[in-house]
Amino acid sequence: MVVWLAFTGAQSELQACQTLREKGIAVLRIARIILSELVGLAKLAPYGIAAAREDCWTCTWSSGEKWQYAPLAARLAQAGIVTCVMGYTIYPGAQVAQMVAETSEALTWLLDHCTAFGGDKSKVTMLGHSAGAHLCAMALLQRLPAVRQMLPLTDAPTWQDSRMPVQFIGVGGCYNIGKHYEYEAWRGVQHLSSMTRAIGGHSQFAQQSPCVILEHCARQLGASSDLAPSSAGLAGEFIAEQVGLMRSEAPTPSASAKPQEPLVTFLRTADPQALADDLRRFPRTHILSSAKDITVPWYESTEFHWRMHACSMHPQSLMYQGVDHAHFVTDWHPKSPALPVIGRLQGRSEQSMAPFVQDIFTLLSH
Repeated sequence: MVVWLAFTGAQSELQACQTLREKGIAVLRIARIILSELVGLAKLAPYGIAAAREDCWTCTWSSGEKWQYAPLAARLAQAGIVTCVMGYTIYPGAQVAQMVAETSEALTWLLDHCTAFGGDKSKVTMLGHSAGAHLCAMALLQRLPAVRQMLPLTDAPTWQDSRMPVQFIGVGGCYNIGKHYEYEAWRGVQHLSSMTRAIGGHSQFAQQSPCVILEHCARQLGASSDLAPSSAGLAGEFIAEQVGLMRSEAPTPSASAKPQEPLVTFLRTADPQALADDLRRFPRTHILSSAKDITVPWYESTEFHWRMHACSMHPQSLMYQGVDHAHFVTDWHPKSPALPVIGRLQGRSEQSMAPFVQDIFTLLSH
């Protein structure tokens, strides 16, 4: 099914080409993308028979299997960390609203059952990569009662569990769907990508975007959105806005601040004090990104940082050099790999682990 979706997207892109030259360039670009994906799968193949133990790290909206996270899960398990690789129904079997609900249900199950596997429910960390970081962020926001009340009735989550993990680690995440679509269009892969279809169409972009929801929360708290919109129509303002270079000094939210007009019509107003209290319950957050990531550029994580900051949520952002998007998942090397005869995949010492791996271990030990 995933192959068929990719084929359909490639066909749509080729049909949009007006000249033979444009079609040739599109074919080369599509071939490069497919080759890159195959190389990534080949790197993971030796771990396909490894047993993933029971932290929450998720895949993509339309593809991915839990075995792909075996290197990561095995390495964490070897360090004595009870690790749970969660799954969810991917597109076209479900759209993002259902994926968010399943992600939240998985967290509830983990909080209920982790002690049976030797875990401690007061020390649960939720990790998500790429689309998984988006789903985790949405699930955590929707577990806050005040945020749930702002959602449209037709999309309001049915779950009532508002328990939280102690921390959330988002890695290379898509937190603003509309702006990520613009980036995909710039790369020429918007038809190959299943994001628009998985989200439910352009009309659903805003309400499935943590950044948009947080901007609305900031306005409800009487604070500025903190990121000034583009003013002169210059091309370079798009990224500058997301990384906070166009920030204005925002007032600190307070009980006396007056709520501003809703940012988008689909979100309802909320009691500012109840909203502020709920947002303080959002888990400690660490946002990881890489300057080399061209799949989900680092500045999308930076915007999420500032949206949280405007709501007085104080996340920590960590940024790395030389880490491709997929390497956040593949560059984990268990001490005893499933196929030890492959020398390049032999387990690494603590000193030779990738910097982001070392940081994640440090965060999990706190």
